[in-house]
Amino acid sequence: MRGSLLSPRTQLVIVALTLVHLLIDLAKIRLDRRYPAFGGSWAYIGDQLLHLLTVGVAAWLLSPPVPLSELGTLLQNSRAFPNRFSAVPVVYVGVIFGGGYLIRFLVRSLAADVDSYAEGTTSEQLQNAGLYIGWLERFLVITALLLQSPATVGMILTAKSIARYPN
Repeated sequence: MRGSLLSPRTQLVIVALTLVHLLIDLAKIRLDRRYPAFGGSWAYIGDQLLHLLTVGVAAWLLSPPVPLSELGTLLQNSRAFPNRFSAVPVVYVGVIFGGGYLIRFLVRSLAADVDSYAEGTTSEQLQNAGLYIGWLERFLVITALLLQSPATVGMILTAKSIARYPN
């Protein structure tokens, strides 16, 4: 069987996929160190596209061969299948984790101005707290939108404003 977990072909594809993922991450880290302007959301998007491409190639290598004439029919039939079950986790992961990179990219110039006026350095714990709070905030907003409760989004933004208001 071509896609069997015990077949040598499957084991080889898994090992190759692991090595390729490690090499992609290593290349991204080295490029980020050598060219700091390369980092950011574009590097993240390129990195993720390469990872997605390698997973697609691995799936193609492990799947049974499909003639090209049947491929069009297969794609047409896949559109009829409702993908809501798999779309929800993809939206959550994309918004919660990918949203942070997008926000950081959009406010990079503002953050540089704020850093120049900062009196002291902030601890790493405080920076991580902001990261986790951002994840939680995006999770709650997406959940409120999926539950069709825009008033909850307003409550989240109000609570955030009150929490930031000095005593």
